[in-house]
Amino acid sequence: MWKLKIADGGPWLKSGNNHIGRETWEFDQNNGSSEERDAVDAARAEFEKNRFRTRHSSDILARMQLAKENNFSLDLQKSKYETTVDTDLPTVTEIIVLYVTESLGITLSSEHRKEICRYLYNRQVLGVFEWSGVNPIPPELFLLPSLIPIQPGQLWDVAFAVQAILACNNAEEFGSTLKKSHNFIKASQIVDNPSGDFSRKYRHISKGGWAFQVADQGWQVSDCTAEALKALLMLSKFPSDIVGNQMETYRFHDAVNILLSLQILNMTEIYADIMVEHQ
Repeated sequence: MWKLKIADGGPWLKSGNNHIGRETWEFDQNNGSSEERDAVDAARAEFEKNRFRTRHSSDILARMQLAKENNFSLDLQKSKYETTVDTDLPTVTEIIVLYVTESLGITLSSEHRKEICRYLYNRQVLGVFEWSGVNPIPPELFLLPSLIPIQPGQLWDVAFAVQAILACNNAEEFGSTLKKSHNFIKASQIVDNPSGDFSRKYRHISKGGWAFQVADQGWQVSDCTAEALKALLMLSKFPSDIVGNQMETYRFHDAVNILLSLQILNMTEIYADIMVEHQ
């Protein structure tokens, strides 16, 4: 059964901040009781049956694990199960290399390949083509990891959550949450530029910015950087015993510097309107 690992890394992963905020899935054949495995299989079958009506995830597998670890009950009958998991997979380049060298079957376990097939069957291609329409497309391309900056993630959510709590004047009530959020935002700042002569590769500076999810993504995003910086500035107005220690001044300078540089070049402009519902 798949097991959620939080800030724990894995054989395929490298990190510059000890994997803070990173969530990966690892398959453990001994994980879970027979009853839990039956419950997961039943939820998967239910999701598959309703895949054209309910496409959004309820993260049942993660919720089952967290419920067990924290000793509270979870009613699976009220939820639909997302049938795929973000497994501990290779990088984009490694996936392509494995495909070209016909080594995917050697490197990826049978459970990884099973999740690939399950994802393709239930998601298909943008909900447009039937299964036959997927054949010309190398299915491994659908395994490209979530570092591709087209969907919101942890940093984005945490920054807005902090702003909402502070805007409602609930800092003292949510002191513990704000401390954890404060530490996460600080740990998620990208502290280095890309390696080597990155300008020759048409890469922009990244030092001081924030990505959608965690620092290890490495791709700075202007609005995520702005929201994270705003949250940190709001937190700086409160006592450290409530919200934790402020970030070092020079790191604020780095954040402002990259924001000013992105006024000229904003690489995320190609994703304009991706969150706007047009139907």
